[in-house]
Amino acid sequence: MERVDIVHADQLPLPGSRGDDWGESRMLLRCVEPEPAGRPTAREVADAFGALLPSGVEWEDVEGGTGGDDDGPAVEPETASDEEDDHEQWMRTIRTPLPAPLRIALVGVKDGVGCTTTTMVLGAVLADQRQERVLAIDADRHTGSQVRIGGRVFRNTLASLSDLAESLHEVRHFEDLQLFLSPHRSGLQVLANDSVSRIASVGQFTDYDFHRVTRTTREYFDLTLVDSDKFMPTVLRAADRVVIVSRADPAGLTQAQQAMDRLVTLDLPDLVREAVVVLNHSRPAAGWTLDAASIRGLSSRCRGVVMVPRDGHLTMGSTVELSWLTPEAYKAYLRLAALLLGPRPIFP
Repeated sequence: MERVDIVHADQLPLPGSRGDDWGESRMLLRCVEPEPAGRPTAREVADAFGALLPSGVEWEDVEGGTGGDDDGPAVEPETASDEEDDHEQWMRTIRTPLPAPLRIALVGVKDGVGCTTTTMVLGAVLADQRQERVLAIDADRHTGSQVRIGGRVFRNTLASLSDLAESLHEVRHFEDLQLFLSPHRSGLQVLANDSVSRIASVGQFTDYDFHRVTRTTREYFDLTLVDSDKFMPTVLRAADRVVIVSRADPAGLTQAQQAMDRLVTLDLPDLVREAVVVLNHSRPAAGWTLDAASIRGLSSRCRGVVMVPRDGHLTMGSTVELSWLTPEAYKAYLRLAALLLGPRPIFP
């Protein structure tokens, strides 16, 4: 019987990459993604196929716009952060030495809100700015088809968290640990959890495995990000900070509030105060606006709320390159990093 290989959209080359015949196919596959956040905008489709024309295409601005992606509804001026928009201050905060190792858990209010992307970009920004070892761990036991953190970096090993847990007795130096990690060019190290050497339902890590692994990695990393994508008590109880990731729409705002309430029910009220909420503009606006009072109320419960504008590079689901981010997106991640590492803001 002839073998049939199934190719997923996130495995295909990007449009316009060297020598590929799959670029257009990948774009078309993204157009029929069941999750809206995974679909390209009309502008992305136009840019991708316009680039195939011999002389290319230059698009005119529409209605005085910039011709870029619609990053969602404009938030009213009074909902902006009370902190001064000062890049230098943010970078000084990010680069300040930590008094003790810090573990940050990242959770999504639902699948597809950008939790894994947030983990990867935040980790890359921290490693790049601090110029030190930063670790990102995929602690998601989800077996769905969404992009995992291992797909956001060029893998140099197929090892997973489970593999490391089984081999901890052999880890005596950082060089031993490196055999299980994939480095990003920013300096971020990634411990994946989506080994292609076996089916997803086999060999999943246990809570005990997670504790043993993080106890070992803590010796080598002052900063650890854990992408759980779910409210896993074993991850949350070991965290010093938490990032709650949701969408920048009215439903996403409500879900972020409910996520904070859930932390309280898990008897983790201190983690609510140490939380930062990320609202991702992952799809074009649908005529709605965000309630300024609701955002202020959300901010008063935690360290702050960060709006991340839509970024075409991040929506592709491929490896992350900081230099490809829009200035607005990079600024949002800088502010997120500063909120997490700096002193907790004092609200009136």
